[in-house]
Amino acid sequence: MSGPAPTPRLRPGTVIGPAGEGERFHVGTVVQLTFVAALGGFLFGYDTSVINGAVDA
Repeated sequence: MSGPAPTPRLRPGTVIGPAGEGERFHVGTVVQLTFVAALGGFLFGYDTSVINGAVDA
């Protein structure tokens, strides 16, 4: 008879996803992707306003 399955060792910053132990992701990667997406949105909005200002002038 065997005991319970051993708990997997995770590196700091690793989170087990909602699918269970098979799906792992790093919080740092998610933060970096979120930052890059936000920066891209900010630059797109800024560029759009600059173009509209140049067209109206």
